[in-house]
Amino acid sequence: MKELVDALVRARGWNRLVEVVRAHRKAWGYLIRLLYVEDEALGWQAVEACGRLMGALATSQPDVCREVVRRLLWALNEESGTAGRLVAPAVGEAIACAPEILGDFADALVPALEEPYLQAGAAWAFGRIGQVRPDL
Repeated sequence: MKELVDALVRARGWNRLVEVVRAHRKAWGYLIRLLYVEDEALGWQAVEACGRLMGALATSQPDVCREVVRRLLWALNEESGTAGRLVAPAVGEAIACAPEILGDFADALVPALEEPYLQAGAAWAFGRIGQVRPDL
């Protein structure tokens, strides 16, 4: 499963990735893992994948989407000790692609602006959300 998710993200096989995640919820974990890789391009593809998946699954699996965003926000919490610099952009992309379901999470990104390591990613996230829903 790990290799399949990796290959689909690298190939930008979004439709197939949606099918895989629908069938195997644990595939989310493999996708989130890609937000922490050293390969910058792959990490940003994982950010895009998070948004694509949220956009595709928000209406059919809103509770799962909210749970994934909560998991990502926990990773941004300094107490979690796992904050990855692409986590905030992934949350921003998710909100931008499913604002009706995930818009309430936008304010939860504000504390990331106070962490020097996360500031750039959080600013990018707010810019991305603002493109779609400036009111958020």
